[in-house]
Amino acid sequence: MYPNNSHARWGLPPQPSAPQGATIGAWFEGAKNESQVDHRWHHLVNALNGLFCTSLSSMHPIFTSSIGENPKGIYWKSEERSLRYGVMAEETVCTENLTPWRKLLPCKKSGLVTLLNPLRMYNSLYHSIGFNFFLHCDNKKCLNPTWKLSLDATVVFDFKATDQSLGFSFERFFGRSMEGKCLVADKSTFIYNDDYYTPSFERVANTTTKEGDRTFHAFDMKTSSNNEIVRYSSSRDIDTRLPPPSIEVDAAMLGSEASLSGTLEYGIYRGSGQSPLSASFFLVVPWYAQLQYASLNMKCRSKGKEYSGVKSKYFIPSISRKRPASIYYEFILRPDSKCTVSFKFTRAFMKMSEYPSDANHGKYIPPAVVHVIDPDHSSNFGIQKESSPLLSIFSSPLLLTLPVPDFSMPFNVEAFVCVVISLCFSPILELSAYIMLPVGEVKPLTSKGKKIFRGFLYIIMGLSVYAEMNQVSPAQIMRYGRAAVKIVFNATVEAVAPLSHQITGQ
Repeated sequence: MYPNNSHARWGLPPQPSAPQGATIGAWFEGAKNESQVDHRWHHLVNALNGLFCTSLSSMHPIFTSSIGENPKGIYWKSEERSLRYGVMAEETVCTENLTPWRKLLPCKKSGLVTLLNPLRMYNSLYHSIGFNFFLHCDNKKCLNPTWKLSLDATVVFDFKATDQSLGFSFERFFGRSMEGKCLVADKSTFIYNDDYYTPSFERVANTTTKEGDRTFHAFDMKTSSNNEIVRYSSSRDIDTRLPPPSIEVDAAMLGSEASLSGTLEYGIYRGSGQSPLSASFFLVVPWYAQLQYASLNMKCRSKGKEYSGVKSKYFIPSISRKRPASIYYEFILRPDSKCTVSFKFTRAFMKMSEYPSDANHGKYIPPAVVHVIDPDHSSNFGIQKESSPLLSIFSSPLLLTLPVPDFSMPFNVEAFVCVVISLCFSPILELSAYIMLPVGEVKPLTSKGKKIFRGFLYIIMGLSVYAEMNQVSPAQIMRYGRAAVKIVFNATVEAVAPLSHQITGQ
């Protein structure tokens, strides 16, 4: 997801967009019950961990939602298919994830893959990688569906315009030029979005398309290896102001951190427009933020007047340590309007084993997602044949501080118990181990009992070492043990017999 206030800085995110952290959504068919779906989900998460070198093991069913989603963004439940959707806001992207992702591209050493410079990507303002693996149909009947793998990478660079030059080149942004051509690719296209300045192109665009106020120029990278594509004829005064985005989504947590209760509020804003849009709101709330269901509501206002925009709603309550709560609204988003979803919650008390290693940092509430069906907007950049009017916009995740116990108390208790045991055990050991002699009796210079006991320990240690080095069977160890016990018993009897006669005589 974009950082805070990024919608106003960079506009709407490229589609398909993704939230902050890691997200997984998968359909499961043929599952007989929920436990079988959970088993398949667990297997899928483990497979993705091994494939992309991620750490998503904590995305178990108690933090995932089971509400389904169709391609239009409307959530529903199917008897034949079940969906699992999970988000980990604390997961980050690193080079260990980029390397296996690059290996999924058809060409490993030529074409687009040569531009994926990890040093430049991870030094950017924002970067994300993802993939979609789904059934693709060529027509509405879908008689012969095929599996399709779609890979996407989004990078926002910090433009260093010290010389006021707005020219674009691959080497300037990625730190390297595109080398070679991917021969197995059907097409390799670079699309440039024209702005209000007048650029000059190093070569003629293969296709130019207008979509509203935007102009797109497409260049076929398979016919030319020129990496300097766009150049401006003269220096320009850079204007960093951008028009306000058409749709914004934000999240806020109200209330004191010291209080057990609080309020979550999500706002959906829309600027100017011509006609109302169909939209949906979806949020997964973990079980440790216990919702007060009576306070859940959605209000919409347009041009200062409140209107009833909710078409339908769906809600699944949470169960402690079993599943999260799921909130879904389908509503109408009018021009110049704001819709607010708010509810109160109570922080839950967790067990000591359920806290993360950095318990004082808190735990995250996953970002909410808003799907908007906008016919005037498409994510195909005016060039591709396949387009979708569906916009997916995510809010920022919220950090929830939970009641944290004093983790030092168990260690203090253990230390206290050990001290008490040592103080009690010491006199008991003296009374049970020391030899009791009459008053005035001369203590023997040597104790045969101690020597015999030490010898017995040495024999056991020697037998253990011998058995470990020579892999002696348990039967042989028992036979050696019986012989050693007989020797020690006979020696003990011989040592104790004179002492007993002496005490009897006295």
